[in-house]
Amino acid sequence: MAVERTIQPDTFTITGSGQQTELIAGLSGVAIPLNVGSIRPRFGFLVSSSDAPSDITETIVMSLSSAKQPDVLNLVCGGVEDHPANAEPPTFMEMKEALGAIMSFNIL
Repeated sequence: MAVERTIQPDTFTITGSGQQTELIAGLSGVAIPLNVGSIRPRFGFLVSSSDAPSDITETIVMSLSSAKQPDVLNLVCGGVEDHPANAEPPTFMEMKEALGAIMSFNIL
């Protein structure tokens, strides 16, 4: 949405899910020390040039449905930014940990 808003407490049904790859714009010719991801920390350096592949983030997109809040459509959970050969989407347990006390999953 174009404006910020708060999603109210509710029960949402996950009606579908999929995986997406998001391209992260690199910085040409720059090396930056990284400590990314609080769930699965990784350490390294981002080095980018015009011929190097950009880092990516693998995301899980869940389609949501709620009678009370029909305009809440998706929940997107992203993994750690990484080189395309190493990038992984978050696991279910990582998503649960990241969402902490604000959300719970009930698998039926």
